[in-house]
Amino acid sequence: MIFLKNNNKNKNNGSYGKISSSNTKRIGIIFIILIIITSYGLFFYLQSSTETNIKTNLFDQQKQRQTDSTRAVSQHASSDLNLVLTSLKSLANYGYIQQGELTNYKARGLLQETYLQINSIVDRLFIVDKNGIVMVNMVPKGEKPFVGNNISKFDWITQTKIEKKSIFSNGFMELDGKYRIALTYPIINRDTGQYIGLVGAVIPTIQFFSHYGNIYDIDSRFLVAYDSNDNYIATPRHQLLGKNYFGNEVQQFFHYNDIQNNLYHKVFSGQPSYTVYDFGTGERLNTGYPIFLQNKPVYFVFVVTPTSTIYSHVNDILFTQRIETFSLLAGITAAIAVLIVFLIKWNSGMYYEVKRRTKELHEANELLKVHDKMQQEFINIAAHELRTPTQAIVGYCGLVGNHHEKRDEILEAISRNAERLQRLTNDILDVARIESKALNLNKEQFKLNELISNVVKDYKSQIEKQVEKIKLVYNNEEYRREKNDLVVKADRGRIAQVISNLISNAIKFTKERADEESTGTITITTIEKKETKEVVINVKDTGTGIDPEILSRLFTKFATKSQSGGTGLGLFISKSIIKSHGGRIWAENNKDGNIGSTFSFSLSMNI
Repeated sequence: MIFLKNNNKNKNNGSYGKISSSNTKRIGIIFIILIIITSYGLFFYLQSSTETNIKTNLFDQQKQRQTDSTRAVSQHASSDLNLVLTSLKSLANYGYIQQGELTNYKARGLLQETYLQINSIVDRLFIVDKNGIVMVNMVPKGEKPFVGNNISKFDWITQTKIEKKSIFSNGFMELDGKYRIALTYPIINRDTGQYIGLVGAVIPTIQFFSHYGNIYDIDSRFLVAYDSNDNYIATPRHQLLGKNYFGNEVQQFFHYNDIQNNLYHKVFSGQPSYTVYDFGTGERLNTGYPIFLQNKPVYFVFVVTPTSTIYSHVNDILFTQRIETFSLLAGITAAIAVLIVFLIKWNSGMYYEVKRRTKELHEANELLKVHDKMQQEFINIAAHELRTPTQAIVGYCGLVGNHHEKRDEILEAISRNAERLQRLTNDILDVARIESKALNLNKEQFKLNELISNVVKDYKSQIEKQVEKIKLVYNNEEYRREKNDLVVKADRGRIAQVISNLISNAIKFTKERADEESTGTITITTIEKKETKEVVINVKDTGTGIDPEILSRLFTKFATKSQSGGTGLGLFISKSIIKSHGGRIWAENNKDGNIGSTFSFSLSMNI
């Protein structure tokens, strides 16, 4: 009996052990599942939080860039419209037109010349008499000029006559189906104050605003513009052209979106603003800015971007990262021990990976900011430098007819500003070629010392004509005695351009230092270095020297502190030309008495 009892007890203990083992396995499986679920939940939580932060930062950066871009569009449009108004003012003040001779051949010629200057902006330029009759009309080739037509039905014609001031019209549709705006300037006799008529220009709005951005494709960033009556004058949705934004038809189209309406109310009142909204076709970032003319908001421009395009690139990166991390996590679930160890490592790795990716995105964004700033700086400086000679030329052209006794002086000023405009244009084109890696070289063998002598000879002639107290010396006597020609294989014209830039800079800074009793000296020397098979050209002056503030960035764009002004593009272009030839260019202040500076560059003599 005792034996049987013990037997039953062992059986019971075995059953208890099986149950305990089964429970342990069950608990272990449940524990593994909980770990996996927790791990996946933690993964998705961290991933979502990180992506949200990245997207928020990118969106804020994009919002600021778009706001800056919208302001730039407004300023550029304002600048172009003011250019047209300046041209109209010059025409209205022209002598023959002032006397009422609106169809005089000289007046026609001046109108034709002005039209050629601004026809990239306007498509019609005309003179209207006091009764609203078109007297002269410049139009694109093949279009009817409408000379003799009465256009006094247009309110901007009547408004100019009544108010006797320049008018910026609201949008209007013409018979050819094009939407336009008009700019006018009254012709008022300076002596009598009598209203004679007006000079006007008509601008096709679609063509005009397409210069500043996309107005055709609503699936990417696009541009919309309105007049002072809140009517569309440019939009990719052509069915809304000419419609009032707050009208019932447009409001129905946008489902009476209060967020969007508040934005437009604010911008139409003259205040820049932005917002994000969705009227049923996807979320949009909309930034608006008034176009100020004569210190008043006359037109309004908006830049609209589907937010999906903002996030598309970052979503690709985050999706790839998510797949990679998820695959790693799925592989780890095979064993609990490896899972626990790997989860710790994964969390640490994930943190540093996200930090690294965020840093990379931040650095990329900073580079974009720098690029945008440099591009904006380039546009502003180039626009300013180009506008100065352009306005001078336009102004002097308007004076020619009124001041015959100063005709030669005025023509000389026009020629001087035209040459300056040509130099600026060539510099800007060279910078564009350099930055697009399209600076082509036409290499040939030539005598370097002969080229330098010719450039020096040209500058000596200029200095003598301008009676400058500057001595220009080319120290190549050694090569004359030995009849040794420095032969190089390079682009003759580009090397001449570099030498001219350095001599021109030397003259400018030497003039700034020279006074009535002293004479500046510029010395050009060539040194042949046979051991390195190269020649070094030095341009040494006794000018003001290089300002320490810009010494480190001397050969970059816009690096200048000259009293004479300038864009600072010459040295940047020179460096790019010499670098394209495999040479070097450098500069330093002279050490002999701290007078002036020396600019040098090297060229290979391997032919």
